[in-house]
Amino acid sequence: MRDLQLRRWKTLRRVNIDQELGRLYGDHVRFRGKQREAVDAIMMNKSPVVVIMGTGTGKSLCFMLPAASCPGGLTVVIVPLVSLQGDLMDRCQKLRISCAEWRSDRVPGDVSIVFVTPESAMTKRFLDFLESRRVMAKVDRIVVDECHTIMEGSLSFRPKLRELGTLALVGVQMIYLTATLPPADEPAFFSLINARHEDVVMIRARTTRGNVAYSVRSVPASTVEEAVTAIVEQAKLTIDQKLEEYPWPAKIIVYCQRVEATEALAAKLGCDAYHREIDTRDGKAERLKFWMSGTKREQYGDGRVIVATNALGLGIDVPDIRAVVHVEMPYRMADYAQQSGRAGRDGQRSEAIVIRLDVQGSSRRPRRLVSEHAATDSYVSGDACRRVILDSVMDGEMTERAVERAKSYVMSVNTAWTRKIGRMKAIWWKTERKVICGNGS
Repeated sequence: MRDLQLRRWKTLRRVNIDQELGRLYGDHVRFRGKQREAVDAIMMNKSPVVVIMGTGTGKSLCFMLPAASCPGGLTVVIVPLVSLQGDLMDRCQKLRISCAEWRSDRVPGDVSIVFVTPESAMTKRFLDFLESRRVMAKVDRIVVDECHTIMEGSLSFRPKLRELGTLALVGVQMIYLTATLPPADEPAFFSLINARHEDVVMIRARTTRGNVAYSVRSVPASTVEEAVTAIVEQAKLTIDQKLEEYPWPAKIIVYCQRVEATEALAAKLGCDAYHREIDTRDGKAERLKFWMSGTKREQYGDGRVIVATNALGLGIDVPDIRAVVHVEMPYRMADYAQQSGRAGRDGQRSEAIVIRLDVQGSSRRPRRLVSEHAATDSYVSGDACRRVILDSVMDGEMTERAVERAKSYVMSVNTAWTRKIGRMKAIWWKTERKVICGNGS
């Protein structure tokens, strides 16, 4: 049986990955960014492989292409949300890759990919299934999608997430995919997945987007009542502006930090809310379907607006989200990067806007970038270029190079956009600096 697995690995090494890419996705498709490097490492059976690429850059290709190139083996893909399983299942089926969702009452047949949640992956029934396939030399690799969630598990919140690192001891190739693993978190992450730094094949691409403009809008208030009213008014004003600026079917996500605030704002606006506690699994899927299709035209904004918590932060593959509005800044910069990264996945001009409460009489002191929380404070206050702050936290780039690299791309995106809506105009430095850095005045 071991000979069969060795033969599969030899076959993978001989695969022409460009031809295989064309067979799966069409002859016009080419590898983007770090995709080729990641696929090469996986096809060569290197392990563990950690792939960090931005949202919407095709991370799922890293396990779909190898699985399709050499059927007969099994790829186990662990995904943190059930909704992500459905999306990945749809993509596999469109590519004619045999796949199944793990169900405790039914063992999957002879398929190339099995999708499973972290909680199910750590049950005795699934681990017995995995061991039986491993003994038969059927398991080629285990993939942990959105692997940064391993670090979010705790005794009180999805504790099984932290246990996923033990799967590295099974003795098969391990692949970890994410868009959200700041360099500062690497040591802790490697420890959780039972890997030494020198053994990890690290493939890191830039994760922030050059086509997204970042800005912060401050709302002054002196009392709690004033604060609530002012935040709601500013949110509606901002959304109304963006609905006019980006015509149908362009979409907007409004993020709130608490369930209660999410429900309240959605009710005031007259649109759907989305959070973990709302509705059934099918009900959640229906809300997303209506929002993504824009079919609830009777709702506020022609059904193009949804108010959500971070439950809507993972794996939402919607290309035409033009604005992501945060009512108050998330505590962690990584969470903000993940959520704001929903905007502009199609490469078109988009925006990430934070509406923050500026309590009158409070002191605001600039702080150095000595931690992620200090970076969050500096991002909100505008003490430094917001794009540089994002790049420094998420990709480890600490200089103005981040601005210079994005400048030409942002200019071309703005030029194309202004032509499209018939308002061709020069972009002066003041505007350009605001678009790129988010702190122009």
